[in-house]
Amino acid sequence: MAGKNTREKKEKSSLPNILLSESENKNNSYDDVDYIVYDEQEEAEQVIIPIEEVEEKPKKRGLSVPDAAAFIQEADECVNDIGAVTVSVLTAVFHGIFEALKIPFMLLWQKVLMKAGMAISAKFSQAVKRMRIKEFKRFGRDAKKSAKVIKQTRQNEDFRTLIKNLVFETKSSFKKHRRVWLSMANIIFPLVCVTILIATLGKYTDRIFALQVNYNGQNIGYVENEDVYNQAKEYAAQRLALNNGSLTLNPPTYQIKLLTLNKLSDAKTICDKIIENTDGDYINACGIYVDGEFICAVKNEADARNVFEQILKPYKAKAGSDATVAFVEEISYVQSYYPDTDEVIWDTAKLKKTMTSTKSNAVYHTVKAGESLSKIASDYKMYLSDLLSYNPKLTEETPLHVGDRIVISNQVNYIRVKVMKTETRKVKIDYETETKESKTLYKGQSKVTRKGQKGVERITEMVTYIDGIKSYVTEISSEVIKKPVNEIVYKGTKVVVSAPSYSGGRYSGNYSEYKTGNGDTTYSGGKLSWPSTSARMVSSPFGYRRMGFHGGVDLCRPGGSRGTPVLAAAGGTVVSCTTSGSYGYSVLIDHGNGLKTRYAHMIAGSVSVRVGQKVSTGQQIGKIGSTGNAYGAHLHFEVIKNGRRVNPMPYLR
Repeated sequence: MAGKNTREKKEKSSLPNILLSESENKNNSYDDVDYIVYDEQEEAEQVIIPIEEVEEKPKKRGLSVPDAAAFIQEADECVNDIGAVTVSVLTAVFHGIFEALKIPFMLLWQKVLMKAGMAISAKFSQAVKRMRIKEFKRFGRDAKKSAKVIKQTRQNEDFRTLIKNLVFETKSSFKKHRRVWLSMANIIFPLVCVTILIATLGKYTDRIFALQVNYNGQNIGYVENEDVYNQAKEYAAQRLALNNGSLTLNPPTYQIKLLTLNKLSDAKTICDKIIENTDGDYINACGIYVDGEFICAVKNEADARNVFEQILKPYKAKAGSDATVAFVEEISYVQSYYPDTDEVIWDTAKLKKTMTSTKSNAVYHTVKAGESLSKIASDYKMYLSDLLSYNPKLTEETPLHVGDRIVISNQVNYIRVKVMKTETRKVKIDYETETKESKTLYKGQSKVTRKGQKGVERITEMVTYIDGIKSYVTEISSEVIKKPVNEIVYKGTKVVVSAPSYSGGRYSGNYSEYKTGNGDTTYSGGKLSWPSTSARMVSSPFGYRRMGFHGGVDLCRPGGSRGTPVLAAAGGTVVSCTTSGSYGYSVLIDHGNGLKTRYAHMIAGSVSVRVGQKVSTGQQIGKIGSTGNAYGAHLHFEVIKNGRRVNPMPYLR
């Protein structure tokens, strides 16, 4: 009895359900509640002991019933969290162990198969050696006899007799041909085992540990790890919360499963399942995404595709059959569940209106005084080539006028269309210059004996137009259809006699032989500067020569004079600029006191002064060339005093 009372006390203190339900005892106070215990001898009977008979004990300090319930709820939540972490950890551990053992196990299995094959082959050869041909023949004859007996029994006797004869013939065969049956068993049994093992491994080698995802009480698929579900959850939250703010999804539960790879689901499939099992008003529709950004959803995918095809249709008709027409942006169609609202579900008319609208308008610049294309491009921090691409009718040499409108940025459509087609163009190929020496020409002189001709090259390119503007060019091939002809230039090697030196003061030589008329040839305004910094050799002096009278001096420099700067010999005013005739490109400067200087045969377009302009001593007015009646590049320099050409040498410093 003492043991019984002790056990009863333990049961009273440990069982949480010792109190009767309050709903069943609404009219009773806690003093009327009885304890329920099990009798030691009669387990099925309940013994109700009135509470009055139980000795009162002092109350123990502890939690009240409401506090205990809250504590139990928090404990359950903690256990659930710990359980989720435990599942994740176990999944990772099992997955790691399986992947780590998979490859070594397969290698070991290959070795086992090889050894098993060798063992079976050895067994078979040994069995064949042991058996005799006569034994096999006798076994065959007896087998035929037994088969004949069984056949007759099946035709004439009942099923029970057939079974008895079959058992009898089998036992007789085992007793009579024991060695044959043992040898066959040594071969057949290993083969059967190997076959079973191969089938088993073939079934389980392609299996992995995965997580079964349960969402809202439904199995929505299997994932390799939790990252797949988290990604699917993000996709689902974006779709379900379209234009509605944030959305909280219920947490899933996981179970570890061993399954084949083909049963795993990707993030998009899990996303569809989440949406399908989420409470709300959602419909299955075709979502339209532009570069991954959701635009809207259309109930019929065929209607959505037709809208975009109609946008491309005029471009295809204009580009031709050889061109490729497509959108610059990536258009995606995703069939899934979407909120059934007017903000999300569009009709085709609204979709087409939005897709053919613009994101931004064109930007223009009005040309101001003194602006150029390069300055405008610099002001807007853009390349000149981009500016020219926005304005196809302009080139770098196109003159600008005040008030002209220049396109700085084109209109940007909501979706852009690109047209890719093959184009050919012809470009000129520069010729090369072949230089040869000539003993008949002075040093610094040159003569072109064959003019160069530029060649022609045909280039095939893949050109991409975006909304009608050429944007990308990729060269495919090139072909020379006309070769360039090189230019041949002879340069002189004959030594030039230097001009006589002049030490200053008035010219004391026989000047009368150089005069072209009567009059004073002195100049009181001081000495003139040399009209070129480096062309200081006189290739042809002033005076008469075989070709006639030479009214100036020809100046050059060794190694070629073309491009050498021409300088004003003194300050003065430009009174003439010619571009044709025997002088070619020339400049005439009036220095006052009846003195003028002429600079002739300069390069076309190199003259940097104009009529009426004031120039100073040493200012560049052009470059040495060979325009007009000139034999090679040189500077023809004249000094004109009171209307007559005089020898320039006394006037030069």
